[in-house]
Amino acid sequence: MLRKELDWVKRMPKARTTKAKSRVDAFFELQEKTSQRVDRQEIQIDIKGARMGSKIVEMHNVGKSYGDTLLIENFNYKFKKKERVGIAGKNGMGKTTFLRLITQSVRPDTGKVVVGDTVEFGYYSQEGIQLMEDKRVIDVITDIAEFIPLEKGQKLTAPQLLERFLFSRSQQQVYVSQLSGGERRRLYLLTVLMKTRTSSSSTNPPTTWISSRSTCWRTS
Repeated sequence: MLRKELDWVKRMPKARTTKAKSRVDAFFELQEKTSQRVDRQEIQIDIKGARMGSKIVEMHNVGKSYGDTLLIENFNYKFKKKERVGIAGKNGMGKTTFLRLITQSVRPDTGKVVVGDTVEFGYYSQEGIQLMEDKRVIDVITDIAEFIPLEKGQKLTAPQLLERFLFSRSQQQVYVSQLSGGERRRLYLLTVLMKTRTSSSSTNPPTTWISSRSTCWRTS
């Protein structure tokens, strides 16, 4: 669209009508917006996690089909502690099914999935954000925990944690029903991370669109 408007501006004579001038003004506004660079920052939170055993998730000869569509066949993998794994593929290739197999919400047709005793999953699902509409933002978090322990005996309170996720102190008093779609996704992600801060989290789909900041949630 910017290129189309630029071509139009170049073709316009110097003597412009009021309507044409408005279109030119709109062009420069659009040009300014598209030229702005997004400031991407990373937030790293080093929390004090509970001990996790050596066994995380093991997949042994896993197979899964839906009707005549074969999604996974004889798949073997052992997930390691602190490992980060991304799952990429076209729509309908079985990414969601694969995550559900890992979290044991779907049973494999063949093979088995073994989950360590100390592992607890946090699953950010694309099927809907599960938040209480009649609660304030701060209450959603304090219902899970008043604070989270950090390394070296320090702690991060619920209001401080929400600020890290771009919720100001005044916005923390707003009801969930008043939040925008992006704010809801950010809050929901935080609840998933808090509930499973000592274990494993997965997102479906990837959450790069949640905000201009990325978050590193690291347990020791």
